Amino acid sequence: MAQQLEDINLTTLPQKMFFPHRILIMKILSKQSEIYFQDLKNKLNLTEGNLVSHLRALEKEGLVTFRKEINGKRVRTINCITSKGKRLYKEFCESMIEVLK
Repeated sequence: MAQQLEDINLTTLPQKMFFPHRILIMKILSKQSEIYFQDLKNKLNLTEGNLVSHLRALEKEGLVTFRKEINGKRVRTINCITSKGKRLYKEFCESMIEVLK
C-alpha cells in the first residue's frame, strides 16, 4: 500500500543532502561504495573547491567518509559512503518516488 503524501516526512532527512550535486554524489557512491576524488570531480564537472565543500557537508552529517591511499609518491583520496549514508540515501529515493506518484 502506497504511503500517503501527508505521511512522507522529508524533514527527518539531513537538509544538507538536498543540493543537486550532493544528491549526485550520494547516487554515485550508493552504486560504487567508493570513488577516487579526482574521478568524482571529473564525473560531476566540479572544481576541487566546490567538490570539497559538498563532501565536507556530507561528511559532517556522517553520510560519507574518506581515506588516503599512497601510491609511490602520490597520495590519492578515496571517498566512501557510510552505512548511514546508504540508509538515508535509500530513504531519500523512496520518499522522492512517493512524492512524485
